[in-house]
Amino acid sequence: MHCNAMHRRNHEQCVSSDPGHNDPSGAAGPAGYHPTWGDMGGDSGGECGLPTSLRLGAPTERQTPGANGVWWNAVDVGLLHMVTLSAELDLSVGSKQYEWLVRHLETGFDRSRTPWLLLGVHRPLYNNEAYEGDYVVSEHLAQALEPVLRRFAVDAVLAGHYHSVLVTCPIAFGECADSASKGDRTRGGDRGLMGRGRGGASRYVEANLREQGVLRSSNTTSGAIRSTTFSQGKLRNLHARGLASSPNATIHYTIGSAGASLDDATLYAEPWRVDFFDDNFGYMRLNATANAVEMDFVRNDGGEVFHRLTIRKD
Repeated sequence: MHCNAMHRRNHEQCVSSDPGHNDPSGAAGPAGYHPTWGDMGGDSGGECGLPTSLRLGAPTERQTPGANGVWWNAVDVGLLHMVTLSAELDLSVGSKQYEWLVRHLETGFDRSRTPWLLLGVHRPLYNNEAYEGDYVVSEHLAQALEPVLRRFAVDAVLAGHYHSVLVTCPIAFGECADSASKGDRTRGGDRGLMGRGRGGASRYVEANLREQGVLRSSNTTSGAIRSTTFSQGKLRNLHARGLASSPNATIHYTIGSAGASLDDATLYAEPWRVDFFDDNFGYMRLNATANAVEMDFVRNDGGEVFHRLTIRKD
């Protein structure tokens, strides 16, 4: 039986042929967590991760009450408050993990001390690569977590799973947040395929987000850094004028190209994709100040910054 102990919250981790009794994550039942809409595959019956739980440290119960080891926890890192969740365990409304998340953000998060709130989870809530099973899972995750993202104004969701890099517009309840009406900007419907887009914003993002100054995106092949910048202050101003659907929104950043073979997929025609590339191995490097957080995608071959995502308070 193959064990992948390197991905802390990845899928298909194993411990034994009897996961119902040997799963340190606490997954219920003999089959672990396998919802009817999931594509977790024929693994050991859930995210067991015994090697991971024994080798990697996690915040203690005293540090983060109600945390569940490496599967869900929270920690302050400088000006960041980083919440880790597991998409391989139940995150639906009312689940143990969901209830912990809400309770923790109500009582264990102080934005005056850590002005940036980031959520990390293996599977993204928004990614339009054309893998139907994964897309369905992301829809269910977004449905469960969007109210939490809006209530607590989560600044960014960081995910992997896809072996590529994708940046969304600032999203609130499935649409680019500077939209005052639903229109064709919401998620789902007849997605269709938009081919292999190597970067570049969608038509809607080009016509509206840039025009309003909420989002700036620069995609170049000249050697300069590709960049995406989101202004939270300008979004709040738009909302006050009735020109945005929400006063806060979340950037969803998939960065999963650190090791395994890169993706080679077409994209569903969703309007919230701002940038996408799947032809570079690399990792993310993050720097935060009180007014801005920068997330750099650093290429493995040469170590230069290829893309920079900046979220600004003003």
